Amino acid sequence: MQVCNCTVAIGGEAGMTVLKNFVTIPEILVLRAIHGEDAVRNIEVTANEDIDSNEERSRLLSIYKMPEGIVKDTLGATGSLPKTIDESGIGDEFVISKTPPKKGKKASATEELSLPEEVPADTPAE
Repeated sequence: MQVCNCTVAIGGEAGMTVLKNFVTIPEILVLRAIHGEDAVRNIEVTANEDIDSNEERSRLLSIYKMPEGIVKDTLGATGSLPKTIDESGIGDEFVISKTPPKKGKKASATEELSLPEEVPADTPAE
């Protein structure tokens, strides 16, 4: 399941915007149901995690108790949950990035590190 960072305009008010990190796709759908479809913006996929739909639904039910039934009304009482932005139906205008950043290769302890060549101080800048 994709995990994201996003901004949420509380109650749809642009002046009351908060940053939420490590938000699942189903949680974004619940936040949109609570605050308005255009209240969740700047969605940036940061990782793919192995999250079970039933466990995620239980987690969301424990967090979002008000308004009553919002999780079940939004996601259904059972069944699989959307795992990607594309499966969620969220429009591209709310999304910054649909793919997590690539992780850089880490140097091993025995691998020699190379530094960039220095440019002489008298070389004109391009």
